[in-house]
Parts: sequence; C-alpha cells; structure tokens
Amino acid sequence: METADSFGCSLIVTGTARDETLGRLLLGTTVEKLARQARQPVLVVKTRPRKPYHDVLVATDFSPGSRQALRAALQLVPDANLTLFHAYDVPFQGKTVPDDAITRSFYKGAEQSALEFTAYTPELAGLTPTIVLEPGQPETVLSEYSFNHRSDLVVTGTHGRTGILRTAIGSVAERLLESLPSDVLIVRLSETE
Repeated sequence: METADSFGCSLIVTGTARDETLGRLLLGTTVEKLARQARQPVLVVKTRPRKPYHDVLVATDFSPGSRQALRAALQLVPDANLTLFHAYDVPFQGKTVPDDAITRSFYKGAEQSALEFTAYTPELAGLTPTIVLEPGQPETVLSEYSFNHRSDLVVTGTHGRTGILRTAIGSVAERLLESLPSDVLIVRLSETE
C-alpha cells in the first residue's frame, strides 16, 4: 500500500493463495488487508488471464460506494458489457411465502432505486447497462448469476447500505470472493464521495 501510494498508482493487482490439500482458493491476510485498507481499487486475479475483460458484473446497492465502484469499473474496462446487479431483501423469504403484492412492491422499490441511480450517474450517459434485480442474499444470488452468465469480472464496493457492500469487507464478502469463479475488483469508498 505504501508503494502504491508513493508512486501514485491507481490500481493494485494481486492473486490468491491456493490450499493444495483442499484445492480451493484462499484470500489470505494480505488480500484481506488490501481490500480493507488500500486507497486504490484492488483487482483480485483468480485464474491466468486469457483475454480482456468483456462481461463485467457490478454489485450495487445504489449507494455512493456502489457509484464509486461503477466508476472504477468504467475506468478499467470502458468498453465492456456492463451489468448492474442488485440483490434486494424480501422479509420472511424462505420462512414463509410472501404475498405476491409484497414481493412486487419490493421489486418496484428496487427498480425505482435503479432508475434514480443510473439517472444520477453521469458516467452512464450514452451507455445501456443491463440491470438485474434479484430477491435474496447478495452473496448467494450474485455468485449464482455470475457463474451462470460467465462474468469475467465482478466489481464491488466495500461501503454501502447492506449485505456485501459494507464498511469492513466482512465474512460475507470474503465468502463471495472465495466462491466467485471470476476475478474481483474491490473498491473502497473514498472520503471525497
């Protein structure tokens, strides 16, 4: 982090460790510290690059942190196919079946937030990102969507309103980073936002 700061770097790129006995990727303490503390976005590369990023999935909760993560994605890969992904909570989902009208109202609320977010993000002018609104826990539905749609890069902020986008990277985001098949760009909310 000191080196990146002293040289004015705009991105930190790191890999992940692999647990040879279990065969799974591990974030490790260095990546966790970078994600929590680095001023620059941190790109976690999981597999050997084979081509430029083409399909980019931006996790959003429509907060300033999400907007900053989106801006970092656009700087890194301005010509990529962009998907804004929002997981919204429907109370009691899984425990009881919510009324269709209740589910629709939560969807409509998420849809309104998406419209406002895109309208107040000037960097999206002239772009037509795909907007995906899914009910459920962010780490579950985002991982599933990313896997099924073969996203090359998932972008997330570390500050936000709920779920994976919060002040500390936290265990939810850690599980998400470990479970996603794609590379992940982590963007901390700067004080200027």
